[in-house]
Amino acid sequence: MVYANLFGGATMYMLSSLTINVAIDMKKYSTGKPVRLTADFVFFYWFGLAGAIAYLRRKELDAPSDNETDAEGGWRGKADGRQRLAMGPR
Repeated sequence: MVYANLFGGATMYMLSSLTINVAIDMKKYSTGKPVRLTADFVFFYWFGLAGAIAYLRRKELDAPSDNETDAEGGWRGKADGRQRLAMGPR
């Protein structure tokens, strides 16, 4: 949920910036208009919202998963060979 909000905010900011830059190149938009500032505040507010979600769900997000390694470096839980293969040689 947190990463989805960060990705969504970053994607919308990128698309907004791209659209405005293309409009500037086509001489249909001049810099410094309030529309740009409003859009920037909305997207950065979205990033702040993602941070608030992460803060409120921190216990759930910090909880250990079933696929963590034990103290000796071996797998415990539901890990299979594909995950070990993805890690590469030790």
